[in-house]
Amino acid sequence: MAALVLTDASVVIDSQDISTYVQSVTIPRGADIVDTTTMSSTSAKTNAGGLTEWSATIECRADFADNLLDEILYSRLAGSYTCVFKASSGSVTTSNPSYTGTGIIKGYSPISGNVGELAKVTIEIQGSGVLTRATS
Repeated sequence: MAALVLTDASVVIDSQDISTYVQSVTIPRGADIVDTTTMSSTSAKTNAGGLTEWSATIECRADFADNLLDEILYSRLAGSYTCVFKASSGSVTTSNPSYTGTGIIKGYSPISGNVGELAKVTIEIQGSGVLTRATS
């Protein structure tokens, strides 16, 4: 398998493609671990996989122009939207799967950065339901 360098990741929130602003995207998935240990378990705990969850953190360069990034995101805080992520903006294939789920925008930092640095924004999304992987 070839190494993949992210240069063209695709991020779409509520049908709004914000990919041209994105500098980094992270989509962790996890699962609860449920303790199933009983009194008859004398030497080790036992566990089972529980409910799964996902989230996303997206860092973008800021853009406050009319109808662009800040305007797209500002009013969507706390809303629930379809989110679609791909490693490349190309077609969905086995080597470029899409990840789609309903996410709640739980955080939006419209201004971030230090003096002399590029102004950035951070978007935090909490998944609500399953994150689906598609290859076609």
